This record gives sequence, structure tokens and C-alpha cells, in this order.
Amino acid sequence: MILFITIIAYLSFNYIVKIHLVNYNCMISKIQGEIKHYYYPNVFSFCLPSNHLLYYFIIGKKVKMDKVTKEQRRKNMQAIKSKGTKIEVTLAKALWAKGYRYRKNNKTVYGCPDLTFKKFKIAIFVDSEFWHGKDWKNNKNKIKSNRKFWCEKIETNIKRDKEVNKELKKQGWRVMCFWGKEILTDLNTCVSKIEFFLILSI
Repeated sequence: MILFITIIAYLSFNYIVKIHLVNYNCMISKIQGEIKHYYYPNVFSFCLPSNHLLYYFIIGKKVKMDKVTKEQRRKNMQAIKSKGTKIEVTLAKALWAKGYRYRKNNKTVYGCPDLTFKKFKIAIFVDSEFWHGKDWKNNKNKIKSNRKFWCEKIETNIKRDKEVNKELKKQGWRVMCFWGKEILTDLNTCVSKIEFFLILSI
């Protein structure tokens, strides 16, 4: 008995430990209700047949499960901007401050680049690492939820990016692509690269 109490006390210090005594007949609904919104690595139970009582132990770190429905998640993802994102605005403002004038999302240019200098035929794409699959061979393994959907979506984006870049180069455009983290961590270098090709094109 002392050993049992010692084990429970130890587990209680590092883990969520719950001990319930419930009527055997309501066991299923009780357990389902208990773990409905939480995930526990282990559930241990034993039954006392003489009086139809059940002891069950839920031992493990309690982690709140995601309560977002599929419909709500779909709306959340639809709300994510494809144009005028933070990284795009950051780069655009930096170029504008230096006196460079460009067109944003010019639909007359194939692929509708984020920024274009049509006179110099320079197309700039600002890509987020997730949506455009940076280091995809390694990072695709990090996707755990709804893998099939996300992998297909991102791989479609990667394929489209390659096709757009190829077509623009075929039309004589210089294509420049920047990752979001590049812009946020080293904006000056990104701007300098664009400046270099603008000067070169004059």
C-alpha cells in the first residue's frame, strides 16, 4: 500500500493522474467523456466483478486536443492572404523608399508576379516557406495532420512555380525569388540584389 501511494505521488508530480471509481455500466460513457477533449498516452483499468465497479487510471501528460472543426479550419486557411502579405509589403516598402517604382501583381505578366519592373523585365516573387515547399524533401515529413491534402497542395504549388519561372525566362524575363525569412532577417541584402539587376538592365 505504501509503495502504491509512493508511485501515485511520484507520478502526480510530473504527470496528470486521475483515478476514478465508477459504476461498471456507465464505464464507456464516463471514459469517453473524460478523454474527449484531451489526449492521454495511457489508460489503465481494472474491474472488481463482485460489485460491478471499475477503477480506471488515466496517466500521462494531458494535452489539449484541437477543437477546431474541419469547416472552421477550412475558413481559417481561406482567410490567409495570397496577396499583400507581410513579407511582400516589407520588401515593396523598402524598394519604394529607395525610389524604385514597380507594379504589384501585374496580371498582364505571366504568372502574376508579386512585383514587376516591366520596363526592365524583372519579375519578383515573394514566397512563404510552407506554401511553396522550401526544402520540400525534408520538410514534407514534418506534416502530420491531413498529410495527403497538404502534400498534394504544396507539390502543386511547387510544380506551378517551376512552370511559371520557365515560361517567364522563355519570354526574356529575369526571375527573382525570395523566401519570407530572407526578407525578414536580411532585407538589405534582398534589396541590394534587386538593385544590382536594375542597374545592370539600364
